[in-house]
Amino acid sequence: MTPETCKTARDLLGWTLVRVSLETDVDPAAIFLYEHREERLSAESLSRIRATLERAGIEFVDTACGEPRARFRAGALAAGT
Repeated sequence: MTPETCKTARDLLGWTLVRVSLETDVDPAAIFLYEHREERLSAESLSRIRATLERAGIEFVDTACGEPRARFRAGALAAGT
């Protein structure tokens, strides 16, 4: 999960930094800095964030060009999950 796909996933779900923080127990400031490429997160924190976003209906895929992308998983609920 890249910083960009993390932010995209949050936006798709309509989740704030605080919501992700509460769901994952990762500091919202750390998530913000990660999304803006100013700080790295531990592998454990990234894993918790990714798993939480995936449970909420996001899937992380690579495009045909190899670019990472976040999108709703087929059959997932819309924003506000």
